[in-house]
Amino acid sequence: MGRFGWAVLVAWLGVSAAGADADPLSLGKDAAVAATLYGKVEWDGVWNDQPSDTAAAPGGSLLVLPQTRGAKAQPETQLSSAITRLGLNLSGPASGAVALSGKVETDFWGSDQATPAPLLRLRYAWVNLALGHGLSVLAGQADDLVNAVAPPTVDPFVLWFSGHLGFRRPQIRVTQEWALQGRTGVSLALCAAQPNGTGIYSGLPSPTGYNDAGVGSPYPDSQVRVSLSLPSWVRDKDCRLGVAGVLGDARITTDAKDDSLDIQEKGLSGDLQAPMSGNLTVSGQAWAGADLGNYYGNIGQDYVLTPVIASSYALTGWGAWAAFSEQWNPQWVLALGAGVDKITNTGLGAGTPTANGTCFVNLAYYPLHPVKLAAEVHHQESAFAGLGQFRLDGGQLSVAYSF
Repeated sequence: MGRFGWAVLVAWLGVSAAGADADPLSLGKDAAVAATLYGKVEWDGVWNDQPSDTAAAPGGSLLVLPQTRGAKAQPETQLSSAITRLGLNLSGPASGAVALSGKVETDFWGSDQATPAPLLRLRYAWVNLALGHGLSVLAGQADDLVNAVAPPTVDPFVLWFSGHLGFRRPQIRVTQEWALQGRTGVSLALCAAQPNGTGIYSGLPSPTGYNDAGVGSPYPDSQVRVSLSLPSWVRDKDCRLGVAGVLGDARITTDAKDDSLDIQEKGLSGDLQAPMSGNLTVSGQAWAGADLGNYYGNIGQDYVLTPVIASSYALTGWGAWAAFSEQWNPQWVLALGAGVDKITNTGLGAGTPTANGTCFVNLAYYPLHPVKLAAEVHHQESAFAGLGQFRLDGGQLSVAYSF
């Protein structure tokens, strides 16, 4: 076990011994830095009535895999605790308006989820320097600026490849916030981010998304986001609107001779999160762009290869999702929503994914404050050039204990 593993274990034991109302831990050489341990232990059971591509979404479904017409159904079941998470929130030191904060968070999606001993995966690792007057600088691995609103799903991957754009990646970000009248505020964020590689989707023999380890970029991806927060018609609750964009270049090795081609990722996204009543909240996102496989857009595809492998053209499309979440009381929460990702190119090769849509409904029950019991059902439809459309129905049960 490495130093980080021992630090997390010692911190966990310390919090367990001290109780839920313990003061933040003081770790490291500087007593001015406070560290608060948090996380959850979670078990998930998923059942689908058809095979699905789950390479990037253990426990869930990204894409319905094509089946021979009239073939016998092949249901699949997955049981996993890999979504269990451990994290540390860091704060301090501070001097006047200048303050440091940070976060380190992991889960257990770092290896093949078919094994009973999945490895740690880094989710977040960033430090933020607040400089006063609404200005801050963040460096480390954090959410994309186009990934500002999370759908209220039990499985976090349910709407990826189905309209939810954005992920996490190493970046350096500058944010400026302006407070206007009352609770109204505007913020502008700019960041330079590392591409996570290309060709996320590789589940089918298709001329799209050529996969190779030789991925490079002359420059980091550029992202920008402008958001507006203002009071809503619901007392003491705010509405948030955002517009974000991404622009990046990637150089992909196409063969053993190190021939390469360049692609340009580009996209524009809008998002909304607003209360409709005291208990009902609506959220959503809509986007359009090209070669956004790095961001789970364009059904995870990055470009289309022509018959001459060293050339390509952009894979364009759009996506959107919307969801409603209603908290009946402190113990019961109901959510439902749907999303779609559509490719607008024509004349694509047989087997190329051209559309993917998912709808879901879930119900969560909190018998005790840190315990969450949830059930979710989803319906998914995936279309492929030359093959037609394929459907999947599935469900998920989840038990989570947060601390």
